Amino acid sequence: MRAIVVGAGLIGASTALALKQVGIHPTLYEQEQSINKVTGLESLSTPVEFEETGGAVILSTNALRLIRSLGLLEEVMTQSSVCPSTTYFKINGSGAISKATSKLVSKSDATLSVPRQILYSKWRSILLQACQRSGIRCFTGKKLHAVNETKRGIIAFFHDGSTTTGDFLVGADGMHSATRQSIFGVDSVAGFTGVLEYTGVVKLKEIGITVQEDRACYVDRDRKRLVWVHKPSEDFGVIQIVHGGDNPRSSEDEQFPTVLNVDKESKRLGDMVSGWGVPKHVETLIRNAFRISFGPVYDLPNLEVYHKRNVALLGDAAHGTAPYSALNLETGLEGVGILQELFSQLQGIEDAQQVFELYSRIHLPKGHLASKQSRDFVMQLYSKSTIGYIWKRLSNYLPDFKYVEMNAGNQFDFVSEVTAAIGEFKETQRP
Repeated sequence: MRAIVVGAGLIGASTALALKQVGIHPTLYEQEQSINKVTGLESLSTPVEFEETGGAVILSTNALRLIRSLGLLEEVMTQSSVCPSTTYFKINGSGAISKATSKLVSKSDATLSVPRQILYSKWRSILLQACQRSGIRCFTGKKLHAVNETKRGIIAFFHDGSTTTGDFLVGADGMHSATRQSIFGVDSVAGFTGVLEYTGVVKLKEIGITVQEDRACYVDRDRKRLVWVHKPSEDFGVIQIVHGGDNPRSSEDEQFPTVLNVDKESKRLGDMVSGWGVPKHVETLIRNAFRISFGPVYDLPNLEVYHKRNVALLGDAAHGTAPYSALNLETGLEGVGILQELFSQLQGIEDAQQVFELYSRIHLPKGHLASKQSRDFVMQLYSKSTIGYIWKRLSNYLPDFKYVEMNAGNQFDFVSEVTAAIGEFKETQRP
C-alpha cells in the first residue's frame, strides 16, 4: 500500500517511519521549504538543525515506547536529558513545590519510567534523517489544497499545481490542518485562545548560568502569566513566556512559529518579565536567547471522528488542547503507535478504511479526554468565578496539581488496546 503523509513535523515524520516498518510505502509532503537543511538531501555527513524555531519537548513513557519501536531510542537518549521532576514557583520564585514526574508514569516498563526532555529541533532532525535512511521521500514546498477520493485511491492536490496519488492519506499537518478542512469542511477550524507564547533558546555555558531545576514553572494566576524554564541538556536552556493578549497575526492559517528579531525581542521580553518580578536568572535567560520564536496558541473543538473513509487525522490536526497541558504531543504519538499496531496486526488488509475506523474507535476517547483535562486546567487557571478565584488563590501554593494528575492518568498500553479492539472487530466479521 502507498501512503500520502501530509506534514513532516514530529507526528508526520513519526507516522511515516511507523508505516514503513509495517510494510507500507509512505511519502511525506511538507509545506515548508527549510526542511531541506535537515535531511541534507545528497548527504547525511553534515547534520543541520531544523529551522531555528521550537523549544523543548517532554517525552513520557508512551512517547519513549513508540520511539523505541522506531529504532531511535538510543539516539534520543543521547541527545536528551532526564526530567525526573518539575518545580513550581510563584512568579517571584517563592513557594517552591517539586513534584516527581517519574512517579506518574507506568511502571510496566522500568527502562522508560523517567520522562526525557529534548530540543524540538534535535528530535525533528533525528526523525527526518531516519526517514531519509529508510528511503522515505520528502517533498517540500507542498501546501495541501484539496483531497479527492476515487475508486482507485486518494488524489492530493497542492497549491503549486502538482498532484499525487496513494491508497490512503494521513493528515498530520497541524492545528490549521488543510487535510481536516478538506474532508470535514472549512468550518472545522481552530480558534485563538487569547494566549500568546514566546520561546527562547539559550546556550547556558556561554552565558555562565546553571539552571538548577530539571523543569521549572513560575506562575502568576491573578494576572494570567506563566514562565517555563526547561533544561533539555547541560548546554541548552529553553524559556517559554506565556500571557494573554490579542492575536497580532493577520491570518489565522499561519501554521508555524514566527522567528523574531533577537536583539529587539530579547530586550523587550526581558523588560517585560522583569516587570512581572521573576527571579533575576530567569530574566537573564530571555535576555541572552540566541533565537526567539513566537506563536499564538489555538484550540480545536472536539471532532466526532478522526477519519473519513481512507483519510485519517493525527496529532494537532485531530485533537486540540488548550495551552500548558503538555498532553497534545503525547496524545498524538499515542495515535501513531495505535495506527502502527493496527497495520501490524492486520497485515494483508487492503482496506485502510477499516483500519481507520478502529483507529478512531480506540483513539477518540483518549483525544477527547486529553482535551478536556487541559481545558479544565486552563479554566482553573483563568476562572473569574468565586470558586475559580478561591482555587487560583490556593493554587498559588499548590500550583498545577491538576496538571500532574492528568499526566498520571493518561498512560496506557496501546498495544494491548489494539489487540482487544481487533479481537472485537474480528468477532463482528464472523458469519
